[in-house]
Amino acid sequence: MVTEKHKKRMFALCDLVKTWSECPEGRQHACILTIDGKWVVSTGFNGVLEGDCPEKTCNTYTKAKMIEVCMALHAESNVVKNSPIPTKGLIAFVSKEPCMDCMDLLKAFGIKEVHWQEEKSIRGFHAF
Repeated sequence: MVTEKHKKRMFALCDLVKTWSECPEGRQHACILTIDGKWVVSTGFNGVLEGDCPEKTCNTYTKAKMIEVCMALHAESNVVKNSPIPTKGLIAFVSKEPCMDCMDLLKAFGIKEVHWQEEKSIRGFHAF
């Protein structure tokens, strides 16, 4: 079981990691994978696979246009890609509730729990 102390630490780390994203404010998002909610294995944030984002003006687009031109992967995709060890049985901490595709992705990679925060309070938990 993950303690409240460790949840707060992991969410503080999510708040830091999401600032590494080049995505505009409001579209920044982070995910970290841990062993037992205590030891960090991998970090991920919204962004392109390698290098700098070629599309720096996505915050000026409509949502439909942004979906068409955005090359960024979600934080959850990047975190499993970056993991140096198999992800089965790990616990994920996410800066906001994952979309359904990302929740399915985490489940497919064997993540056993997903914790997320909203408005600086711990709101969500899902065990697979």
